Amino acid sequence: MKQVCPHCQQTIVARKESLTKGIIRSLLKCAKTIEKKGLNKIHPRKELKLSISEYNNFQKLRYHGLIAKQDESGFWVITTKGYRFISGKIVTAKYVEVFNNEIVGYSEDLITIADLLKSEAREFPEISTIEYTKKTRKRRVKKRKNPCPSCEDGILKKRAGADFSGNSAANVVVIKYCDRCGYELVK
Repeated sequence: MKQVCPHCQQTIVARKESLTKGIIRSLLKCAKTIEKKGLNKIHPRKELKLSISEYNNFQKLRYHGLIAKQDESGFWVITTKGYRFISGKIVTAKYVEVFNNEIVGYSEDLITIADLLKSEAREFPEISTIEYTKKTRKRRVKKRKNPCPSCEDGILKKRAGADFSGNSAANVVVIKYCDRCGYELVK
């Protein structure tokens, strides 16, 4: 996937985000801290002793579905997939392709925790984990003001009119009308 920036003409391409020893070590530190804490909710900057590199790369675990952002600012959780991966029960893609912060592809090569750390995996208890699901933004649908009850596509507009029925003086009335279907409502 390739695009060109409309402002500076620079080529923008998808990047590969690989699982590395350093990233997995930060996931293991997170799991150990959660195990001690007893709650699957962690603020990496405040609760983990991560190096600058580990902290900066911690969020990359989300591309692989191993962690997920919590609603509360700065907090993360380890997903069920994350616990299963560090326990050696599943494999995952060696890298993912990311474009504009969206996953656009997965490698066909699979990797285990043992491949990365050259050691046996360790069991971790799953503490109120959540399934990883990609969040999609819900588009707010604007409710149209005064939709036409007749055609439902048009919008009722207002105009002033005069009513000469009855007595000799004209009464001012409000007329709601639809340009699309010709519907009129006199009030």
